[in-house]
Parts: sequence; structure tokens; C-alpha cells
Amino acid sequence: MIIGALVDLGVPVDLLQKGWEAVGGKGRVEVLEVSRRGIRGKKVKVELPHVHYEPVQMKKLIQEAPIPQRAKDVALKALGLLEEAEKEVHGISEGFHELGDPDTLFDLLCAGLALDYLSPDEVYCSPLPLSRGEVRCEHGPLPLPAPATLALLKGVPVYPLRSSIENVTPTGVALLRAVVNGFREFPEMVVEAVGYGAGDLDPPEVPNLLRAVWGKATEVEDYIWVLEADLDDVNPEFLPYLEQRLREAGVRDVGVYPLRMKKGRLGCTVRCLVEAPFKDGVIEVFFEESTTFGIRGWKANRWVLDREIEEVLTPYGAVKVKVGRLGGRLMGFSPEHESCKALAQSAKRPLKEIYAEAIKAFLESRGGSQDR
Repeated sequence: MIIGALVDLGVPVDLLQKGWEAVGGKGRVEVLEVSRRGIRGKKVKVELPHVHYEPVQMKKLIQEAPIPQRAKDVALKALGLLEEAEKEVHGISEGFHELGDPDTLFDLLCAGLALDYLSPDEVYCSPLPLSRGEVRCEHGPLPLPAPATLALLKGVPVYPLRSSIENVTPTGVALLRAVVNGFREFPEMVVEAVGYGAGDLDPPEVPNLLRAVWGKATEVEDYIWVLEADLDDVNPEFLPYLEQRLREAGVRDVGVYPLRMKKGRLGCTVRCLVEAPFKDGVIEVFFEESTTFGIRGWKANRWVLDREIEEVLTPYGAVKVKVGRLGGRLMGFSPEHESCKALAQSAKRPLKEIYAEAIKAFLESRGGSQDR
């Protein structure tokens, strides 16, 4: 249903077909126009082989596939979350108990490809509606939400839904947790497109559709949290790992600045920029991974350019470029690092050369001027 909604937003089916074939998939990917309680939507369908994958097999297929790195990152992160949930629920040390079917690989891979194609700056999801009822599996009937779903829902806001179908699945939750910036009510935006994705079930209680809304953030006063701590007793070798953990916790940026502290001790200030939904998690990482006993924080105004991703063609292939505008006027641009890196590796050319070619191609697409 997630893939169907993103296809309805404009993701080409050929992209999914090529991605599926890149991991050895043989079936033809089809998109059907269906109706659920009178509302149209897109249903993605593919014929799947009768095989069982272990996590290590899925990881290898995804890692070795010639697809964009962002798509791989989404699929692998969701796969890791599913594996942890299975371990927790079934008490197994490795392997898939329930989620090793090829449709799991298809869902993770194609959702990653679709999100890479659309390249949203941010992704948000509403609190999730949970049905009550039963689902059948190899253990027999189990109450909804399924155990693996509940394991993945830790920290995610939910509310009850009067329905008996399994409307929230482990794979769906894992994908959402892998990509969303936060679970919240509808954000302020100018709506530009709406997509509807349908599944197999068509219950009488509710239109069984997933809705994806694409839009541009409205010009509202923007704030960000500044969190920082001064450290003079931390092993310097721990600082790169602290930075890594802070980024994984959701910080927008992190910097380390030299500082002279009391009694002449040399130390540093670790400063983070973080949006409100991730503040508590970042604070927890600060205390876990550093030696500080206290953290300072305050809300600061933030002004940002309107950002979008454009694709330019270099002699070695396509590269994504991040473009910043103010009131429609081009203020700056930057080749995307991961896109340049992937092309440098596939073309076997220096990374700096790919950057230079991307800049040249971008300027040439505008007649040699940035002011377009």
C-alpha cells in the first residue's frame, strides 16, 4: 500500500521493475487501478516465487544490487528493524521466523526506490490506527496487532480503529520507522499532490487505502533546538563515535569546538542542532556517550532556503544536485555527495572529477549563470 501510494504520486513502474530484476526477481510488476468504498487508488502487484530468505540473504541481495544508495539505506534499515523484532518476539538469535517471504524483500526494495525517486526533504506520518481482531500465521490465530508489529511500535503514537483487518503490518511499521522524521499530526504545507495505495482487502467498515500527501512547507516561523555541553574529561577518541550516535539520533548538525576551561584544562564544546521531535533522544545519547553531567539548550529561530533536488547529466552519468532558492531566485546549489560517490565508483573516476562535472553540467543547463 505504501508503494501504491507513492506510485500514485508519480513513481514510474519501470523503476520498480528494474529494481526487482536487480535482486533476481522474475515476476512482472503491475499497477492496477482499484476502488475501495468508492475511492480510487493504485494497487501494486507482482508474482512472487515460493522461497524463504534469511536476513543475511536479503542483505546481500540489496547491498549488491545496482540501485541508488538511498534506496539501499532505506531497505537495509527497515530490514534490520524487522530482524530485531523477530528476535525479540520469537527468542531466536538469527534468521527470519515469519518475515522471510519474497514479498518482504519486494516491499523494502521498492519502497526504498520510490522514496529515492521522489527525494523528499522530510517525511512525516500521522499516529497509526490499530485494529482489533485476529491474524492467522503458522502458530494459528494471533490477536491484532501481531506480536512483531507491537515490538516495532515501541515509541510510535497509536490510536484504536474499529476494524478487524490487519491494517498495520510489521513491514509497514519498519518502513515508516526507517524513513520518517517524526510521527505527528498533519504538518503545515501547501498540498501539491495526493496518492492513494490499496492492498488486497476491501472490508465494509472503512476504505482500505493508504494516503500519501506531497507538499511544500508553508512559510511559518521556524525553530530549532540548540543543545550543547562542555567536556574536559572525555577521551578524544570517543568524540567521533559520540558524533555518530548523535547523528543517528536525528540531529540536523553537530560540531565540536576547542575550549579552555577552569584550571587551564583544555576541553571542547559539543553543540547540536535538533528538531523538537528528536530532542529527548539526543539528550539521552549525550548522557550515555559523553562524560557530561549537564546539557544546556535553547530554541533558536531558523531561516532556510526552499530546497529541491534536480538531476543533471555528466559524461559519466546522472548526478543529483541540491538547489536552494529564496522567493524563486537561485541562491546556491551543491552536488549530492552520495550521488557523486556512487557515480565515481561505477565510472571508476576520481570523486573530485565527478563533482566538477556535476557543477559544470548544472551551470550549462542554465546557460552558464547561477541566477536562474
